[in-house]
Amino acid sequence: MTQDATGDGAVVDGAEAVDDDAPIELTGIEITRKRSAEFFVTFRDEELSEAARTMAREDLVRLHLPLVEHCARRFLQPR
Repeated sequence: MTQDATGDGAVVDGAEAVDDDAPIELTGIEITRKRSAEFFVTFRDEELSEAARTMAREDLVRLHLPLVEHCARRFLQPR
């Protein structure tokens, strides 16, 4: 039998209990992936206006521009 290590019921079967009501903190990469997915949904939705789809495409480019610039610097350096 597992004992309560903190005295408040936080340990259950050797693992800490998770508070389902607590907000989940996203990391930077998770935020970027989520935003990218949202932009792709907008970009691929043919029922939206051309302006909305164009804006989503531009947002995707801006979102990933730092990665593109990093890759360009990395692979343009002479070896």
